[in-house]
Amino acid sequence: MLLLSGIFLVGCGSATNQSNRQSNLTNVPSVQTNSNQSKTYDGWSTIKIEGDIEFQIPPTMEIQSKEFQDLIRQVKPDYYKIVTRNNKLQRIVVQQKGLNDYDPKAKEKYVRAIIKIDTKPISVFPKWGEDLAGVYSEAELKKLEGELLNGTKFNSSMRFVKVNQHMKITKVNDISCINMEYETQLGQNPVVMNSVYMFYNENKMYQVLIMIRSTEYEYWTEKDNDVRNIIKTVSLTK
Repeated sequence: MLLLSGIFLVGCGSATNQSNRQSNLTNVPSVQTNSNQSKTYDGWSTIKIEGDIEFQIPPTMEIQSKEFQDLIRQVKPDYYKIVTRNNKLQRIVVQQKGLNDYDPKAKEKYVRAIIKIDTKPISVFPKWGEDLAGVYSEAELKKLEGELLNGTKFNSSMRFVKVNQHMKITKVNDISCINMEYETQLGQNPVVMNSVYMFYNENKMYQVLIMIRSTEYEYWTEKDNDVRNIIKTVSLTK
């Protein structure tokens, strides 16, 4: 089990070499539905954020280490400001495996799963599983979409490309949530396809963002390691 600020890693994924971490990896069960209606995938690693949510990542991905974050801050300060502009939120970044160790092959690719947790002092959000259709109007969804898209224009090097699916209420494993699909581009890099989901539970909002480089879409959505399935594994921690 890997512990980092209340974050546990259990399963078949890799662990970064940090002195304040301990590893004790166990097997993840085959694809099945648990009591929270989320799925588990054979060979994937389970990330548990103590007292919040848990989810799985495929063996092609790893949790971004603090050392790698420090490197980004030093080498790409402008980019670091973009990705950490709201640093009051708890933020977990999952990236292509090998990047923490500066593997040249890992640098050739790009994929991200970013989980943000917005905690309020009092309950201001719907309960987990509550039907959001009775909570958010079309006007409120449009406002949320505008706020999200404004975030993509934080820096002149970040270009918003287009919306593939406007913000809407949907269900993942029978849990009501909000979803939107859009594309962005950083500098001259290939376009990135973004899929964002927002779950709520009383005083907390969980945002799960899956980012796939368009030129590598087939690679990252290959059957056994489809990063889009990360969203299907999200559930409240037991």
